[in-house]
Amino acid sequence: MPHRPTEPEQVSTTRERERERILREPFWGAFRRRRPAVDVVLLPPEARTPSGDAEADPSYDEPAVVVAAAERAEILTAELWLACTGADECDPAGPPPRWTHGPRKGVVRREISRVLTQADPVTAALAVDRGATALRDEGWTVTEPTDGTPRVLASRGEGARREEALVLAAVDTGRVVVRYRSGGLVVPRAAARRLVAGGAA
Repeated sequence: MPHRPTEPEQVSTTRERERERILREPFWGAFRRRRPAVDVVLLPPEARTPSGDAEADPSYDEPAVVVAAAERAEILTAELWLACTGADECDPAGPPPRWTHGPRKGVVRREISRVLTQADPVTAALAVDRGATALRDEGWTVTEPTDGTPRVLASRGEGARREEALVLAAVDTGRVVVRYRSGGLVVPRAAARRLVAGGAA
Protein backbone atom coordinates (compact mmCIF):
# COMPACT_ATOMS: atom_id res chain seq x y z
CA MET A 1 0.00 0.00 0.00
CA PRO A 2 1.26 3.53 -0.70
CA HIS A 3 2.60 5.39 2.26
CA ARG A 4 0.16 8.05 3.55
CA PRO A 5 1.93 10.92 5.32
CA THR A 6 1.15 11.22 8.98
CA GLU A 7 0.11 14.57 10.44
CA PRO A 8 3.63 15.36 11.76
CA GLU A 9 5.07 14.55 8.33
CA GLN A 10 2.50 16.82 6.64
CA VAL A 11 3.38 19.67 9.01
CA SER A 12 7.07 19.13 8.35
CA THR A 13 6.53 19.19 4.59
CA THR A 14 4.44 22.36 4.84
CA ARG A 15 7.12 24.09 6.90
CA GLU A 16 9.81 23.06 4.43
CA ARG A 17 7.80 24.55 1.56
CA GLU A 18 7.31 27.73 3.55
CA ARG A 19 11.08 27.98 4.18
CA GLU A 20 11.75 27.55 0.48
CA ARG A 21 9.19 30.25 -0.34
CA ILE A 22 10.81 32.64 2.11
CA LEU A 23 14.28 31.97 0.68
CA ARG A 24 12.99 32.81 -2.81
CA GLU A 25 11.83 36.23 -1.62
CA PRO A 26 14.49 38.88 -2.47
CA PHE A 27 14.23 40.74 0.84
CA TRP A 28 13.08 38.08 3.31
CA GLY A 29 15.35 35.43 1.81
CA ALA A 30 18.40 37.60 2.48
CA PHE A 31 17.07 38.48 5.95
CA ARG A 32 16.49 34.79 6.81
CA ARG A 33 19.99 33.79 5.71
CA ARG A 34 21.56 36.52 7.83
CA ARG A 35 19.40 35.80 10.87
CA PRO A 36 18.52 32.09 10.82
CA ALA A 37 17.38 32.17 14.46
CA VAL A 38 14.55 34.60 13.66
CA ASP A 39 11.30 33.03 12.55
CA VAL A 40 9.80 34.61 9.43
CA VAL A 41 6.21 33.99 8.39
CA LEU A 42 4.87 35.29 5.09
CA LEU A 43 1.15 35.91 5.10
CA PRO A 44 -0.86 35.12 1.97
CA PRO A 45 -1.62 38.12 -0.23
CA GLU A 46 -4.72 40.06 0.70
CA ALA A 47 -7.77 39.57 -1.45
CA ARG A 48 -8.19 42.52 -3.79
CA THR A 49 -11.08 44.75 -2.94
CA PRO A 50 -12.64 47.44 -5.12
CA SER A 51 -10.72 50.68 -4.73
CA GLY A 52 -12.46 52.97 -7.15
CA ASP A 53 -12.22 50.44 -9.98
CA ALA A 54 -15.71 49.64 -11.20
CA GLU A 55 -14.52 46.54 -13.05
CA ALA A 56 -13.40 44.97 -9.73
CA ASP A 57 -16.78 45.36 -8.06
CA PRO A 58 -19.28 42.59 -8.96
CA SER A 59 -22.16 44.65 -7.56
CA TYR A 60 -21.48 47.49 -9.98
CA ASP A 61 -24.49 48.21 -12.20
CA GLU A 62 -23.20 50.42 -15.01
CA PRO A 63 -26.48 51.59 -16.63
CA ALA A 64 -28.08 52.47 -13.29
CA VAL A 65 -24.98 54.31 -12.04
CA VAL A 66 -24.59 56.29 -15.26
CA VAL A 67 -28.27 57.21 -15.46
CA ALA A 68 -28.32 58.33 -11.82
CA ALA A 69 -25.23 60.52 -12.34
CA ALA A 70 -26.73 62.08 -15.48
CA GLU A 71 -30.02 62.80 -13.71
CA ARG A 72 -28.24 64.39 -10.74
CA ALA A 73 -26.28 66.63 -13.12
CA GLU A 74 -29.50 67.67 -14.86
CA ILE A 75 -31.13 68.60 -11.55
CA LEU A 76 -28.15 70.62 -10.32
CA THR A 77 -27.86 72.44 -13.64
CA ALA A 78 -31.58 73.24 -13.68
CA GLU A 79 -31.41 74.59 -10.13
CA LEU A 80 -28.43 76.79 -10.94
CA TRP A 81 -30.05 77.98 -14.18
CA LEU A 82 -33.24 78.94 -12.36
CA ALA A 83 -31.27 80.77 -9.68
CA CYS A 84 -29.32 82.73 -12.31
CA THR A 85 -32.05 83.61 -14.78
CA GLY A 86 -35.40 82.83 -13.18
CA ALA A 87 -36.25 81.04 -16.43
CA ASP A 88 -37.50 77.46 -16.56
CA GLU A 89 -36.47 76.95 -20.16
CA CYS A 90 -33.14 77.47 -21.87
CA ASP A 91 -32.39 78.43 -25.43
CA PRO A 92 -32.74 75.30 -27.61
CA ALA A 93 -29.53 76.30 -29.39
CA GLY A 94 -27.54 75.30 -26.31
CA PRO A 95 -25.20 72.32 -26.74
CA PRO A 96 -26.50 68.88 -25.71
CA PRO A 97 -25.24 67.31 -22.46
CA ARG A 98 -22.13 65.22 -22.90
CA TRP A 99 -19.68 62.98 -21.09
CA THR A 100 -16.03 64.04 -20.93
CA HIS A 101 -12.92 62.24 -19.73
CA GLY A 102 -12.01 62.73 -16.08
CA PRO A 103 -8.56 63.15 -14.52
CA ARG A 104 -7.61 59.49 -15.07
CA LYS A 105 -8.60 56.51 -17.17
CA GLY A 106 -11.95 54.98 -16.30
CA VAL A 107 -13.34 58.25 -14.93
CA VAL A 108 -15.93 60.36 -16.75
CA ARG A 109 -17.66 63.64 -15.97
CA ARG A 110 -21.06 64.88 -17.05
CA GLU A 111 -21.05 68.35 -18.60
CA ILE A 112 -24.25 70.32 -19.19
CA SER A 113 -24.51 73.84 -20.60
CA ARG A 114 -27.61 76.01 -20.72
CA VAL A 115 -27.72 79.11 -22.87
CA LEU A 116 -29.88 82.21 -22.95
CA THR A 117 -29.54 84.45 -25.99
CA GLN A 118 -30.71 88.00 -26.62
CA ALA A 119 -30.93 88.84 -22.92
CA ASP A 120 -30.92 92.52 -22.13
CA PRO A 121 -27.71 93.82 -20.48
CA VAL A 122 -29.27 94.12 -17.03
CA THR A 123 -30.59 90.54 -17.08
CA ALA A 124 -27.26 89.22 -18.34
CA ALA A 125 -25.22 91.02 -15.67
CA LEU A 126 -27.70 90.09 -12.94
CA ALA A 127 -27.38 86.40 -13.83
CA VAL A 128 -23.73 86.44 -12.76
CA ASP A 129 -24.51 88.06 -9.40
CA ARG A 130 -27.36 85.67 -8.73
CA GLY A 131 -25.21 82.71 -9.71
CA ALA A 132 -22.43 83.73 -7.32
CA THR A 133 -24.89 84.08 -4.44
CA ALA A 134 -26.63 80.78 -5.14
CA LEU A 135 -23.35 78.86 -5.38
CA ARG A 136 -21.96 80.38 -2.18
CA ASP A 137 -25.19 79.52 -0.36
CA GLU A 138 -24.70 75.89 -1.39
CA GLY A 139 -21.14 75.77 -0.06
CA TRP A 140 -19.24 76.20 -3.33
CA THR A 141 -15.90 78.01 -3.51
CA VAL A 142 -16.61 80.97 -5.79
CA THR A 143 -14.24 83.16 -7.77
CA GLU A 144 -15.36 86.25 -9.71
CA PRO A 145 -12.60 87.38 -12.09
CA THR A 146 -12.71 91.12 -12.69
CA ASP A 147 -10.94 91.07 -16.05
CA GLY A 148 -12.83 90.63 -19.28
CA THR A 149 -16.28 89.06 -19.55
CA PRO A 150 -18.34 89.03 -16.32
CA ARG A 151 -18.27 85.47 -15.03
CA VAL A 152 -18.31 83.24 -11.98
CA LEU A 153 -16.04 80.23 -11.56
CA ALA A 154 -16.97 77.81 -8.78
CA SER A 155 -15.84 74.44 -7.46
CA ARG A 156 -16.87 72.00 -4.79
CA GLY A 157 -15.09 68.87 -3.58
CA GLU A 158 -11.55 67.69 -4.16
CA GLY A 159 -9.60 65.40 -6.43
CA ALA A 160 -11.52 63.34 -8.95
CA ARG A 161 -14.82 64.22 -7.23
CA ARG A 162 -14.38 67.95 -7.77
CA GLU A 163 -17.48 69.58 -9.30
CA GLU A 164 -17.19 72.78 -11.33
CA ALA A 165 -19.64 75.47 -12.38
CA LEU A 166 -19.43 78.48 -14.66
CA VAL A 167 -21.81 81.40 -15.08
CA LEU A 168 -20.87 83.75 -17.89
CA ALA A 169 -22.59 86.86 -19.24
CA ALA A 170 -21.57 88.34 -22.59
CA VAL A 171 -23.38 91.62 -22.02
CA ASP A 172 -22.63 93.00 -25.49
CA THR A 173 -24.31 90.03 -27.22
CA GLY A 174 -26.95 89.30 -24.57
CA ARG A 175 -25.71 85.74 -24.14
CA VAL A 176 -25.80 84.01 -20.74
CA VAL A 177 -24.13 80.63 -20.28
CA VAL A 178 -24.51 78.37 -17.25
CA ARG A 179 -22.30 75.27 -17.29
CA TYR A 180 -22.10 72.48 -14.75
CA ARG A 181 -19.42 69.77 -14.77
CA SER A 182 -19.90 66.86 -12.39
CA GLY A 183 -17.34 65.19 -10.22
CA GLY A 184 -15.69 62.10 -11.64
CA LEU A 185 -17.72 58.91 -12.06
CA VAL A 186 -15.76 55.64 -12.09
CA VAL A 187 -16.82 53.28 -14.87
CA PRO A 188 -15.10 50.45 -16.76
CA ARG A 189 -12.61 51.89 -19.23
CA ALA A 190 -14.50 50.55 -22.23
CA ALA A 191 -17.64 52.25 -20.95
CA ALA A 192 -15.74 55.51 -20.46
CA ARG A 193 -14.60 55.48 -24.08
CA ARG A 194 -18.12 54.67 -25.26
CA LEU A 195 -19.76 57.40 -23.18
CA VAL A 196 -17.31 60.10 -24.27
CA ALA A 197 -17.81 59.03 -27.88
CA GLY A 198 -21.52 59.60 -27.42
CA GLY A 199 -22.67 56.01 -26.96
CA ALA A 200 -25.24 54.70 -24.51
CA ALA A 201 -24.31 53.41 -21.06
